[in-house]
Amino acid sequence: MSRPRRIDGFSYLGPHRYVVTFCTHARRTLFTDDQAASLALEQFRRVAEDEGFAIVAHCLMPDHVHLLPEGVTKRADLRRFVKMAKQRTAHVLRSEFGLSKVCQEGYHDWVLRNDQQTEDVIRYLLDNPVRAGLVRQWQEYPYSGTLYSLA
Repeated sequence: MSRPRRIDGFSYLGPHRYVVTFCTHARRTLFTDDQAASLALEQFRRVAEDEGFAIVAHCLMPDHVHLLPEGVTKRADLRRFVKMAKQRTAHVLRSEFGLSKVCQEGYHDWVLRNDQQTEDVIRYLLDNPVRAGLVRQWQEYPYSGTLYSLA
């Protein structure tokens, strides 16, 4: 699989908001297990803190992950964040479950523009399990959440 291209001329550094999506290796159903989802989310949060990001919203679908990280420091580097998040998550899940590979190579990103409403993007992200027919309302899905208070 070829890696998705990044935006030419955009640094991916500093206080920006993104939607990041990456898949499990061979689209393996992995995040239907409470322990796997919890361990992965813990690693995402640790890396975010280490790398100057806040995870504004997350949704761990059975075979892929959606994150909405926001750079909260000037040194926040999305490329490094994603690399480290996938690397540390893979290490923990390989150790815990004996997996040989956890994530597919590459990831997709969407840089949010200033005119895009963060709440609208969060709702879209959290509605993934609803659109997939896994739950009737996003609040029922155990592997998603947000820092925002949504009505």
